[in-house]
Amino acid sequence: MTSTTYKDRSRLSRSSIRSMTIGFVVSSASIFAPVFADDTEIFFGQVDPNTNVHPNVLFVLDTSGSMNANDSGYSGTRLERMKSALNTILDNSTNVNVGLMRFNGFYGGGSVLYPVTGIDDPVCPNNDCGAISLTSQISQDDDDMEQYLSSGNMTPGGNYLSMGQTGNTPQLVGYRFQGLDIPSGVNITSAVLEFTAVSSDSGAADLTIFGHDTGDAPTIGTTNNYLTNLPRTSTASSVSWQPPAWSVGNVYESPDVSSIVQEIVNRNDWCGSQSMGFIVEGSGERAAYSYNNSASRAARLRITYDSQSIPVNQGCVRKSALAQIDHTSDDAFERVKNGKIVTGGNRLNVPQTNWKAVNETVTRLRFKELAIPAGAEIVDASIEFEVDQKLGGALALSFEAENTDDAPALVADNYWISNRPVVANPVVWNITE
Repeated sequence: MTSTTYKDRSRLSRSSIRSMTIGFVVSSASIFAPVFADDTEIFFGQVDPNTNVHPNVLFVLDTSGSMNANDSGYSGTRLERMKSALNTILDNSTNVNVGLMRFNGFYGGGSVLYPVTGIDDPVCPNNDCGAISLTSQISQDDDDMEQYLSSGNMTPGGNYLSMGQTGNTPQLVGYRFQGLDIPSGVNITSAVLEFTAVSSDSGAADLTIFGHDTGDAPTIGTTNNYLTNLPRTSTASSVSWQPPAWSVGNVYESPDVSSIVQEIVNRNDWCGSQSMGFIVEGSGERAAYSYNNSASRAARLRITYDSQSIPVNQGCVRKSALAQIDHTSDDAFERVKNGKIVTGGNRLNVPQTNWKAVNETVTRLRFKELAIPAGAEIVDASIEFEVDQKLGGALALSFEAENTDDAPALVADNYWISNRPVVANPVVWNITE
């Protein structure tokens, strides 16, 4: 399985672009011991790898009230753990059709949220997504924090966040929202911050919201005056807020903060899937749940943008592409001593067979349908193997990419793999015991 993270500045940031195929040639740089890699992972049932027929999987998600409960020995609510598990499954799956459905016991449910669709298919056919809305919620302790203005002390791990002041002590509150999939330069049509009241407050409050003026906000630090010293977005984009009285447990929205979000996504260093920070100051008091108190009630950021408004030469988004070997001829090897091509084996013996140097091999891995736009900046890439048999000994493997924009299917002619054109500067993987 190969995984690649890249930055895309094309206007087609929300849909699959012409798929490409990448081939890799794996050989030995130096041989000490063989390594075995399993070439398949079975997802659901048996599927003929020679066809384009993929299994259909409908996830039925329990959204009943009991899912808000916590279980001893586990972090987060049941719903949060289910969400995390589902994200992991979807982010690491390919060659499968997936749908989503909800179930909610006595309170209805049973509706199909997303019909069964190829997981690698475009989300927006013809690149017409229209208005796109997304929500990000505080997801770790260090992403929401208070700072006392008088002493500069930061207060990590608190159970509530008092915006404006706590008692008679003025303070700042910082928030950081991760993984905002917003293309750079796009037109932000609406944005609000959402809070859940941890206490009832009816006194007058006058708050001002600023953004952290950076393209990728880091976790909130604990050094004195951390929030005071952060660069802020312009005063012109700041948002004044006189919130109404709050009642404990209710959810409240800020005024529209799209001016702040727009200023940040217009920065040259903003790229989709990065993090965005906010700072709240003022007088009066409105206390909201912190992540540490209740992850499910932590602050949210809701944003809508116009997907058709990406300026030319902007629209940077950070995406990941995943591909897995799905055909017996796409992980073949060639015997170095006679050039014979071998396919259909139950395992890949890299870089030799039968533990003998005389049986050295050159292995070809071909990954198809990688939806990476031409010209995208590759941030990181890796190939993942599953060990079939554990052996000791140091090993060095050399990886070379085929020098072609669409790696062809295997031709079973002698020495065909070793004669493939490759790009310069191979990558050597040194495996220690």
